[in-house]
Amino acid sequence: MDVTSSPPSAIPKTPSLTILHEKSVIRSAGKSAILSFLRSHKSLSVVRPSGKVVVFDSRISVQLAFYALVEHDMQCAPIWDADTREFKGLLTVTDFIEILRGYDTRGEPIA
Repeated sequence: MDVTSSPPSAIPKTPSLTILHEKSVIRSAGKSAILSFLRSHKSLSVVRPSGKVVVFDSRISVQLAFYALVEHDMQCAPIWDADTREFKGLLTVTDFIEILRGYDTRGEPIA
């Protein structure tokens, strides 16, 4: 048996500093790209031709949010918290996919 090799259980399960740094660099580049886009466009140029703007209240149910996105042919919508009077995030089609994957993994309804 080779004493220089370590058994699989000795492999650290935490991400390396290199991977964490790469994620930080990617996140920073993404933010820079978004800021650059927003600085070079007027707000009306990014609004849909129909003029519809859909915003969800933070207390909306997942099912209702899904149907609203489908009904308005939208891929995402911002989430507004009326209590704090600020935007809390962005609900996207990808979020629904992740919810369905979580449901499939756990095998129980999502509350």
